[in-house]
Amino acid sequence: VERRPVAVVESGAGASVIDAAGVVLGSVDETTDALPRLTGVETGTEEFEAVATLLVSVPSEVLAATETIEAPTASDIRLTLDTGQQVQWGGADQSPLKADVLAALMSTQDPETARVLDVRAPEHPVVRGS
Repeated sequence: VERRPVAVVESGAGASVIDAAGVVLGSVDETTDALPRLTGVETGTEEFEAVATLLVSVPSEVLAATETIEAPTASDIRLTLDTGQQVQWGGADQSPLKADVLAALMSTQDPETARVLDVRAPEHPVVRGS
């Protein structure tokens, strides 16, 4: 099974592309430069495991629209989209449902007015203006 690049991590040696298992696949190039960048998330940590669950759950169009992913804790994952919108993901639980809800919100909400997309409780998502 071929490994699929899902994110970019920064290190002292520069930026590297990783898969959802945290395996380094190589350097960033023009085909992988648009992948989301992990900010403050170290591979092999509980936070990375939670982010990895998110990375394999979201559709490719959501992944392509994500600029950065941060996870101060495993239950507090946050995304920044290329529109500038902030996504409050929460923990890795219900990631497939959260991914579906986020994709629906991204297709129906105006990024100028819907600045925060909160899918922490995916059955009851919240959209805020700031």
